[in-house]
Amino acid sequence: MKTQAKFQREKPLFSDKPEYKCIGYARHSTNKQISIGAQVEELKKAGCVVVFQEIVSSADKARPQFEAAWLKKESW
Repeated sequence: MKTQAKFQREKPLFSDKPEYKCIGYARHSTNKQISIGAQVEELKKAGCVVVFQEIVSSADKARPQFEAAWLKKESW
């Protein structure tokens, strides 16, 4: 079985960290996708203050953490 290499972005998302508050959302569905830990790491490197994360199937339409992120955005 082949192991997946860690995700490496060729170019950074931002040259500098943004001056605004940034909220991130990471979702993991299958074992063939980039691990949720790698997604969270990239979002934090990009300057996200808060990162919401969940493991949910793409067939499942309920995304409680996405909804929570949206509500958090509205309160800032």
